[in-house]
Amino acid sequence: MIELSSEGNSSFFARGQSGQWALKKDDAGHKLIPISRLPFVIGRAWDCDLLLPDDPELRKSTSRWHCYFKDDAGRAVLVDGSLHEIPDTGKHKPSVSGTWLNGERMKDPRAVAPGDKVAVGPWRFLVGEPRQLKISIDDILKTIAGQPSRHLTPSDPRVSKAFPTPRALR
Repeated sequence: MIELSSEGNSSFFARGQSGQWALKKDDAGHKLIPISRLPFVIGRAWDCDLLLPDDPELRKSTSRWHCYFKDDAGRAVLVDGSLHEIPDTGKHKPSVSGTWLNGERMKDPRAVAPGDKVAVGPWRFLVGEPRQLKISIDDILKTIAGQPSRHLTPSDPRVSKAFPTPRALR
């Protein structure tokens, strides 16, 4: 669907086999992560798909459930605030400092595309298109056909060692 890359001095770390990621303030981790299932929630809460750093200073600019990507007819859409309604109010809670898309504070959900820039508190991300490995069988066969032929003779000791003759045929 899409991928996120971390801009600046931060990187992503996988949290077990669950598909959950954590963002940390260093360059030792991954700079790029795939987002293959939606919704994908970003925030400080333990149940977010991308867990943001949590300290007293960051609580002023990032929310527990800051924003999320959802699917809308095959397109990724970015939404500010909590994915689920908050039990106290029965409404979705907006983020503490807003979610920014391409330098503008989001008021409504917006579709994202490769090249878009997302800002969540002090963190900056670039939306990309996942790279897919494409293999062409035609190219593989052309490469094989262009190689020099190799001839095997039964008298070659390497052939008899690699392909021993069954006892019944001796």
